[in-house]
Amino acid sequence: MSSPWLTLSVIAGVYFITFPLSYRSYRRMGVENQQEQDKADEEDDDGEPDDDPDEGLNRVHQN
Repeated sequence: MSSPWLTLSVIAGVYFITFPLSYRSYRRMGVENQQEQDKADEEDDDGEPDDDPDEGLNRVHQN
């Protein structure tokens, strides 16, 4: 009778252990996407000022 509870406990433990790994992967993907966006923004920069000067400030303060 204790075998199903042991199995459930082990599965739940493994599941909870993966949370930090998933969070780390999510953060890493966010950094990579931000770097790609910054690179694309630099390539698209034509030297003229942006229409909304506050847009860049908001992106910097999102961290």
